[in-house]
Amino acid sequence: MPIASLWQRRMPLAWHRLCRNLAVPQWSEGSALWYWLQVPGFGVPADVFTALAPVLELPVVLDMATYTVMVFEVLLAVAIWMRGTFARVILSLGIVFHAGIAVVLGLWSFGVTMTGVLLLCLALQKANVFFLQFQRASPSTPAKAEEVTA
Repeated sequence: MPIASLWQRRMPLAWHRLCRNLAVPQWSEGSALWYWLQVPGFGVPADVFTALAPVLELPVVLDMATYTVMVFEVLLAVAIWMRGTFARVILSLGIVFHAGIAVVLGLWSFGVTMTGVLLLCLALQKANVFFLQFQRASPSTPAKAEEVTA
């Protein structure tokens, strides 16, 4: 499977997940993170949650944390297609974010997999191997057949 195909699948999935999450009342009202952190198989340890609970009980903090996760996920999917300093910063934050998921939630396979994907994406961007480049075709120069099929 070509690398481009892997990246092409990430953005629609992130967009679909965002739309799907907004249809769920806990995500749309901003309390989903509260519930996810308490799930026995995925949540943080009970003593850590007890320490975080007073801060997370503040509606503004919980709402911002929940919506930040959703917006960051879409930003991360878009950054895969970009290049430049902004994209590198977002991808680097994505590495830290997924490493945090691995450590805090104990989802090691997910954290390592996503970190590996983002490291690969950063390496490809630095090598200028894969990125979107928007160019405007001039009407006087028609596209060659091999450019259209590539």
